[in-house]
Amino acid sequence: LENSLRNQIGPDGTLIKKVSEMTADEFQFHATHMYCSGGMVLSGDNLMEQSDQSKSILRKLLQPTNVPAKFDDSSFQVGRVDLGDKQVIAVFNFGDTATIIEVALPQSCLIRDFWTDEELGLHSEKITVELRTHQARLFVCEPSEVYKN
Repeated sequence: LENSLRNQIGPDGTLIKKVSEMTADEFQFHATHMYCSGGMVLSGDNLMEQSDQSKSILRKLLQPTNVPAKFDDSSFQVGRVDLGDKQVIAVFNFGDTATIIEVALPQSCLIRDFWTDEELGLHSEKITVELRTHQARLFVCEPSEVYKN
């Protein structure tokens, strides 16, 4: 995601000192992009210095879907990964200010946050997503029929 090693040797042999300035929201933003690729993971980060949350995200990325996202339009704000029995929806805020995005749902769905596993309840027609600056969310939408007895 972002190589945050403090000391690196550059291609010309010079010592590069660097401290990561990536926020947790930006880390999740990039991880969500990686998920949308269908299976690409490239990380040169020092895993010993990663937070437990970051390690959890990386573990989830190591289970690729092999299905890339199809985006709703050329703004690339809303991407959908069709996994047959469920749909995963990615919502991105590329802007420098917080925003609210309404996302149409394919059907009535039970929605869960992919990264945190938080259950967000049953939604029909649309979900309203509030995003902070440079934040992305990834939602798993399972048809509500699955949960009817």
